[in-house]
Amino acid sequence: MLKAVIFDMDGVMIDSEPVAFRSFDILLKDRGLKYTMDFHKSIQGCVEIEVAKRLKEFYKLSESAEEILKLKNQIYFTLMEDELEPIEGLFPLLDYVKSKNLKCALVTGTLRNTTEKILSRLNIKDYFHLIVCGDEVEKGKPDPWVYKYAVEKLKADSSECVILEDSDNGITAAINAHCNVIAVNSNWKDKSQKNIIAYKDNLNGVDKILDELL
Repeated sequence: MLKAVIFDMDGVMIDSEPVAFRSFDILLKDRGLKYTMDFHKSIQGCVEIEVAKRLKEFYKLSESAEEILKLKNQIYFTLMEDELEPIEGLFPLLDYVKSKNLKCALVTGTLRNTTEKILSRLNIKDYFHLIVCGDEVEKGKPDPWVYKYAVEKLKADSSECVILEDSDNGITAAINAHCNVIAVNSNWKDKSQKNIIAYKDNLNGVDKILDELL
């Protein structure tokens, strides 16, 4: 029986990946470097500070990881005002989860400060019983720790939770936390995974899938 729905944020709730890519691209262009989609895909779903550490190592940047993250987020916040959009179907799905009295959680690798700004911009913070951010976790995705932690805090069993994820790192974490997964706008290639109960291009129709689990 379904008790809780757990959302990833970037790529699941908000169409943030193009904005994130542009932020890193601008940051590196200022240093005469080229940001690649292959590298971007490799860090999707990771905790922000881990992303900055990998960026520093891969591109041999002189700044500290903390400074890189600060500079990237300054660019991101500027772009966000005009370019950040919710994934299609987000608001009806949040209303559905609330109407069914299901617990609702947000688990993201994004820092708390950034997450709060995004939730405030979309006016959706009050939908969530639990919000876990990237600067509050012991281990980031693809380690399952963060999802196991969320399930425990929601006072549910993993079999009673559905996780909405998009990135390979996030889906791996969700599967290894033994939860059911809906892959949203994902390039996940292993279609044999029984934990993945549906593949969706956006959030439209996810309520029908959840209905079958109630």
